[in-house]
Amino acid sequence: MPDLPETLTDALADGDSDTLAALASDLAAAEPSVQKACADRLRTVADEDPAALDSARPVLDALLTADEQSVRLIATKAVTALATTDPAAATDYVGPLQNRLDDDFYYVRGRAAQALGRVAESNPEAVDGPVVVARLLNALSLDRTETRQYVAEALCRVAFGDPTAIRTVADDLVPHLAAEDELVRYHLTTALAVVAAAQPSYTCSVAPALRERLADENSYVRGRAAEALGLTAAYDATVAADAADRLQSLSDEDAFVADRVEFVLASLEGRVPDCPDAVGDPAAIAAGTDDIVEDITTPDGSGCPHCDEPVADTDAPFCPACGTPLPES
Repeated sequence: MPDLPETLTDALADGDSDTLAALASDLAAAEPSVQKACADRLRTVADEDPAALDSARPVLDALLTADEQSVRLIATKAVTALATTDPAAATDYVGPLQNRLDDDFYYVRGRAAQALGRVAESNPEAVDGPVVVARLLNALSLDRTETRQYVAEALCRVAFGDPTAIRTVADDLVPHLAAEDELVRYHLTTALAVVAAAQPSYTCSVAPALRERLADENSYVRGRAAEALGLTAAYDATVAADAADRLQSLSDEDAFVADRVEFVLASLEGRVPDCPDAVGDPAAIAAGTDDIVEDITTPDGSGCPHCDEPVADTDAPFCPACGTPLPES
């Protein structure tokens, strides 16, 4: 059998769709190590030159359904990278990604959700909103702890693309606003802030849960909860009236929290807020989320050194995502 990774590299460089189609058939019979090497190359290309993947759909389709879990994971990560660098190109993979939501490997399910969220943020019409939201909500309740942050992110990005897509399920997010994972809390609070900016009548019922998040241990969650509360209070001031004391106690915190507290207090007092115009703006909320997530997830040595998946809570000698041996603690 020819060197399939090299064949893949050359065919991608040449845009040789015929060779890529033939390669997809060869990969089905290839060893998992060869499949994994090809998936790794596609992931790198998705980061560096997404346009080169235009003719690689048959190869990615084959790898997304490979028997080996680690191969499917890397292939799904490649599509996620494509959805990040070129969301329009990733719309072709909406169907396969939805199929991966049923994958028997939880990390694949999580990454598929993440990729779908990226596509929905850029092109809401490319995703069947009600179906995807329903499946994400189900995963948020039933899936593994390790993947819920990806599911929460997907719901948040669906809201970025079209806040009305999750407005009717705002109440369903409430039980998860107190999740142990701070990224889950951040993403869902952010999603509610975007809904509150667009249609605050749908977030009035979740205001008590938002008020509870004002005491969250993560400052970004506290700030975003205040922002969502302020946007809702502009519609109905009674939802935040009994939070005035708590809000006042947050006024001296860092700028992210303090500016959003000022935003709420100004709504309650009927005055123009003394904070940046970006506060309460859905576009600014969406634009700032990647940096905030990066700040929250700054590496602390708890991730796999090979694939970056979190492994802090496992005693296994191998990474549960990529199968690579982990260093002894």
